Amino acid sequence: MVLKCNNCGKEFKHGISGNMIIFCPFCKKSAGSISDYGFGPIVPCDIYLGEKIIASISSMNELISKEFGIKKSLCGKYKNLEIYSEAEKIIGEMLS
Repeated sequence: MVLKCNNCGKEFKHGISGNMIIFCPFCKKSAGSISDYGFGPIVPCDIYLGEKIIASISSMNELISKEFGIKKSLCGKYKNLEIYSEAEKIIGEMLS
C-alpha cells in the first residue's frame, strides 16, 4: 500500500497488518495508525517504518523492539487508542 505523509508530503509504501502504526521513512514522523478499535482487539500491533517492522505492541501491552532494544510495559489504555499514542511517542523519540 502507498501512503502520503501528512508531515513531509512524500509518498511511500508501507507494510500491512490488522493493527498497525506507521512512521514515514523519510521524515521519521508518525503517519497514522489503523486498528480494529470498536470492532475487536487492538493488540498485537505492528509498528512500521515504511515497509519495515521496527517494533510491536504485544498482547501483554508491552512495547517490544529488537531494533531499539526496548521491552517496556505501556500504561496507556485502549480507550481512544491511548496505548498507541504512548507507543508512538516512545518510538518517535527513538527515531529523532
